[in-house]
Amino acid sequence: MTTKEIKKVPITDLLGSLGFLPEHSQKNGNEYWYKSPIRKEQTASFKVTVSKNTWYDFGLAAGGSVIDFVMAYKRCEVAEAFAIIRSKKITSVTPLLAAVPVVYNNNLVELRSIKSLQNTILVGFLKSRGLDIEIAKNYVNEIYYRRTNRNYFTVGMKNDSGGYEIRTDNFKGCILSKDLTTIKNGFDTISIFEGFIDFLSLLTIKKIDRLKSDVIILHSTSQINKAIAKISNSNYNKIYAFLDNDEAGGLAFAKLKNSNEIEVKDMRYLYKGYKDLNDKLLKKK
Repeated sequence: MTTKEIKKVPITDLLGSLGFLPEHSQKNGNEYWYKSPIRKEQTASFKVTVSKNTWYDFGLAAGGSVIDFVMAYKRCEVAEAFAIIRSKKITSVTPLLAAVPVVYNNNLVELRSIKSLQNTILVGFLKSRGLDIEIAKNYVNEIYYRRTNRNYFTVGMKNDSGGYEIRTDNFKGCILSKDLTTIKNGFDTISIFEGFIDFLSLLTIKKIDRLKSDVIILHSTSQINKAIAKISNSNYNKIYAFLDNDEAGGLAFAKLKNSNEIEVKDMRYLYKGYKDLNDKLLKKK
């Protein structure tokens, strides 16, 4: 197998030969979503784009070619990756992929209404996360939307692109468009959170309705580069990073610290021994 042939090996076929099959597909089968083969996760956030034969792991904010995947999966150098691909008996998994359920894209979602937080089910969900409801009302709304002829309602926070980052007890995603959420409080420092549940958890712990800093909520560590770009175009003199105590949080913090000259303070010492701020809030209660 030549180098040119190796680069053309379908990533879906290689994953199939390793025992990995997708959870669902999007864009008429051009995108396949897997639970990451590189790390442990509960929700599929590892995407393969068939037309480009590329992969992207949203939890790690990393991706590339079939060779890059083998290097990440086996933690090896390029020469060894070539040897591994050559040694594998790789066969097409197209019949298996054809049975993968399709998830429709966000442009098929109809946003029906946005209301102040009062729905007892949604209030109950936030209370189950230990959150102060009066504080939460300042930042999240009830979102009602329609998708594939079914109506849904959820808790959502508006992002900078006009989309909504939504959350229920067993689902986390977005509708319309994905982006950061920036909250301007008029300070020259900024605090960064992975998700809005952690942001609201800190406010609940401190019993305050706003921080003495501006805020960026990533909604996914895959958006850390976008946050870095936004910060570099601002006049902040200090960053407070409230990221998760896991591999993705550690990688995001390292990127943040190495990408600019602004002081970055790692705030994870406040919830050492817990997965994140909400984990601490729940177990403390």
